[in-house]
Amino acid sequence: MNDYLWDSYALIEGLKGSAAYSELESAPIITTPFTVMETCHFLQKDLDYSPQESADIALDLMEHAPPLDGRLLSAAATWRLEHATRQRNYSYADALGYVMARCLGLTFLTGDRAFESLPGVEIRR
Repeated sequence: MNDYLWDSYALIEGLKGSAAYSELESAPIITTPFTVMETCHFLQKDLDYSPQESADIALDLMEHAPPLDGRLLSAAATWRLEHATRQRNYSYADALGYVMARCLGLTFLTGDRAFESLPGVEIRR
């Protein structure tokens, strides 16, 4: 089984127990602080989690976020600028997640089809 860096879509689908993510129940979760923030946003906005409920999840998820090297922030900003098109407008969290996954030798786990043609990505929907 691959080691994955999970984006917010993957984290939420995992939390919801989505069938596409059920075989990954025991897979280690690795993510970024920005992905945790984006996940909290979606939990509160779309799934009616309270701020306290999303904070509890954030505390748990942050235990799975490796230390963030500041150079990755610049690399992710550069990657996002180089890959932005009218059809593909990657979020800052996704840009960081993708670049971090590549640097750590992990597969970027997402449901976002905008990543379809990129190396090192697994899309589950």
